[in-house]
Amino acid sequence: MHPLPLAAIALVACWDSWRWTIHRLTQSPEEGLSLLFTFVLLGALTMPRLRRHTPASRIDPTPPAAMLALHAVLTLVQAPSIIQSALATTLLAYILYRAAHDAAPPAAFWGLIALAMPVLPSLQFVFGYPLRVVSATLTVALLNLQGVPITRDGTYVTVAGQTAQFDAPCSGIAMLWALVLVTLMAALIARLSLAKLSLALLLTLTVAIAANALRVASLLYATTMLGATEPPWLHEAVGLAAFVLAALLLAACLRNPWFIAPTRALP
Repeated sequence: MHPLPLAAIALVACWDSWRWTIHRLTQSPEEGLSLLFTFVLLGALTMPRLRRHTPASRIDPTPPAAMLALHAVLTLVQAPSIIQSALATTLLAYILYRAAHDAAPPAAFWGLIALAMPVLPSLQFVFGYPLRVVSATLTVALLNLQGVPITRDGTYVTVAGQTAQFDAPCSGIAMLWALVLVTLMAALIARLSLAKLSLALLLTLTVAIAANALRVASLLYATTMLGATEPPWLHEAVGLAAFVLAALLLAACLRNPWFIAPTRALP
């Protein structure tokens, strides 16, 4: 079956899920961008094949039909809307991917679809506190290396007689989420194996935690130890610099020939 009418059927059949998704994403624009980037990437990989009318532009409708049936069941049992939305998104993305490739999607495809959903608040709820503790511990270690007298108690740090709390933004979840999203997109293009993808994600986690600790340590040093009046743009500037540094370091690591698949170049 040609993927275009199949995609149209998926959009119509799952319309209520898409309506919920659009409403949810209006409450969190940055997560909407992640979903947009995901479909732009899949569309960019698909359109050249569709224009050439290669055999891959006709796909087996059985897996999409199974997903549609499962979506109908979830709707009947009134499953949580985010689960229905995730299945509808997966269905449409699967159709786009199979229109461009003869093989089943790699592991990065499923991870990318999961992360492109509005999951940032859930990630903050589940992983926020542990990452805040880790970030606080690393920040204290970094500042101690500079001779700065700083102590930690849970998610609170005391430096120069002032106590500050590592709140939700200090966890680095947003930076980790963005870097993992970029890693999954790169892994999808390179068609990394599950083993290489797992190592790439572990590397991404390590780089994100280190960059966040460096960001917070820099802010504490600038605002507390230097005694400077904090300009309104300081947090954003330091955060952007830390993210750029982390992204460049991660890109340099992922460009290692070991990560890049030697075969199955993208069409």
